Amino acid sequence: MFCQLGDCNKQNCHHCFPIINCKKHDICIEKGCCHEYNGCIMVTGSCGFIGRHVCEKFLNNNYSVIGIDNLNNFIYDSSFKIKNKEILSKYEKYQHYTNDFTDEDFIKKFKPEIIIHLAAYANVRKSNSYPYEYVKNNMENTCRLLEFLKNSKNINYNPLFLYASSSSVYGNNKKVPFCEDDELNNLTSLYALSKKSCEEMINIYCNNYKLKAIGFRFFTVYGPGCRPDMAIHNFLKNIYQEKEVIIYGDGTMKRDFTFVNDIVNGIYNSTLIKIEEGTNKIYNLGNNTPISVSELINVCSEVVGKKPIIKYSDIPLGDVKITYANIDKSKKEINYNPNTPIQEGLNKTFQYLKENLL
Repeated sequence: MFCQLGDCNKQNCHHCFPIINCKKHDICIEKGCCHEYNGCIMVTGSCGFIGRHVCEKFLNNNYSVIGIDNLNNFIYDSSFKIKNKEILSKYEKYQHYTNDFTDEDFIKKFKPEIIIHLAAYANVRKSNSYPYEYVKNNMENTCRLLEFLKNSKNINYNPLFLYASSSSVYGNNKKVPFCEDDELNNLTSLYALSKKSCEEMINIYCNNYKLKAIGFRFFTVYGPGCRPDMAIHNFLKNIYQEKEVIIYGDGTMKRDFTFVNDIVNGIYNSTLIKIEEGTNKIYNLGNNTPISVSELINVCSEVVGKKPIIKYSDIPLGDVKITYANIDKSKKEINYNPNTPIQEGLNKTFQYLKENLL
């Protein structure tokens, strides 16, 4: 939020987008907030895990949100997405469409000032079993969305395009922590390939058609309502229910687990910076503190208050040894500041799990 005399760098702004209760300037005290301004964003994959939290962040900051989600059950049971839809539908400024975002040109229809593209098939392991589905859903559909965006540019309208990438693009890179300018030549899954390809595709569209884009390489996001196919969800649930907890390998694989609120704050902050046409910026959104799977299970055990029943299994195809984010660029440019310790984040995740699913 900005005061009356600030510049939010938004193309619709005429220097009257206020900070709440600004007492510094006479005009802010006298005029208060600008009721003319009505920020609108469009979120694809709005009812997914990250999508729901992103929508709530913008809704709580007085944006109108157009949510598009087909509520499919390819990766996990659609009941989780339906529950998120119910949560979002309680907000007056949330408008939902149960569609593929390629069904029609929603960009032309609503003219949002920001598009946040989160719809995609996740799950590294599953991507190697269903390569065609991942190529079509993640790459071809993103291309279709970019065509809509390119066409909108022809009518003197150029919204900011934010999109989800992944730490998977670093693959089995040996140099850690991973930096945004590292070479990406060690991919291990079709999912990673789909995300790397989307980054490159978006870069071409930005260069050729002067679009404005920001991509986020997410590092193992977790938190309340996290996907049921994710390790943390299953570790907490199985420890609580006294079922087997499967560890792939010897437990030394490390992940840079990042709490969803920290991720969402990074996304939100990125909308406050000025970005030139023809630019595709990339930011790591991680925690900069990887821990081993064995350490994670120990903390999960403390949170739940029960001992895990551990079973070891072979490392699946596509898994990498470590993810580890260098976040210097994100800290400097978008004021990204992940500050949720793993124990605190797991406590919040487990409380949500107990109250809603167990």
